[in-house]
Amino acid sequence: MVHLQKFHERYAADGLFVYTIAMLEERDKVQEITRELAVTFPIFWGVGSELGDRFAFG
Repeated sequence: MVHLQKFHERYAADGLFVYTIAMLEERDKVQEITRELAVTFPIFWGVGSELGDRFAFG
């Protein structure tokens, strides 16, 4: 996520849209990680959703 954040910071002004799909069961853990890493791009909740089923890889 650190690399994605740097990518986001560098190219957002050029129109690049960076986002991730969180597939951890614990929402609190996702929020903790994003706070620690100072993530500013969108993170969508994908657990048990069509979004996660169709587009999450990893």
